[in-house]
Amino acid sequence: MPISVLVCIATRMFGGLGNQLFQYAAGRALAARLGGRLILDCTASAGLERPFVLDRYPIDADIVRD
Repeated sequence: MPISVLVCIATRMFGGLGNQLFQYAAGRALAARLGGRLILDCTASAGLERPFVLDRYPIDADIVRD
């Protein structure tokens, strides 16, 4: 009986737009390489000066908020 494995890559998002783009791109590349899905953890950016803004763009990831 084959065993199926679900691969999830979680990336904690913080910083401004440039940092968020880099974190997304790095996580997306790793998820694609491993054949998994990408999860963006935005809980660290809640209440900070620089909020999560990538949800304004068509990104391929699940987003976790507070």
